[in-house]
Amino acid sequence: MPTITGRFSGAVTAQSAVAIPDHPLHALVIAAVCGQQTSDDANWDKAKLTYYGMGDLVNGAGLQSGYFHNDHINGDTTDGSFEARVSMNGYGSKVEGTWTLTSGTGKYSGITGGGTFQARSINPITVDMTWDGEYNLPGT
Repeated sequence: MPTITGRFSGAVTAQSAVAIPDHPLHALVIAAVCGQQTSDDANWDKAKLTYYGMGDLVNGAGLQSGYFHNDHINGDTTDGSFEARVSMNGYGSKVEGTWTLTSGTGKYSGITGGGTFQARSINPITVDMTWDGEYNLPGT
C-alpha cells in the first residue's frame, strides 16, 4: 500500500447549529467545507475535497463525524468517512481524527485505505488540514 501525505485548504460553504437545552453551551453542528488538496502523490494532488461534518459539542469540545468526497483531476471520485475529537477556542477550532476510504469510481473502483488528519480553523470560514495514511488500488 502506498503511504501518502497531503494538505488541504478550504472554506466553509454551509453551517448550521442547534442549541440543546439540557446543558449550558450544548450544540449540534453541521457544516460543509470545500477546497483543494495538495500531495506528492499524483493520485491525490489537486483533488477537490468536500467534507460534511456533524458535531456534538458541550462547552466547545466534543465529537465530530462525517463523510468526504474527492473529485480527482482525471474525473474519477473517491468517498469515505471520518471520526474526530473537536475543541473550540473562540472562532477557532482544532479537529483530530481518523479517515477511511469507502468507495471510488473509475481508476479508484475498489479502493481501500485510511489514516489520520489534523485540521484547524483560524476564523469562521477558513479550514487548514494535514493528513496522512495509505491506500490500495485493486490490481496494482
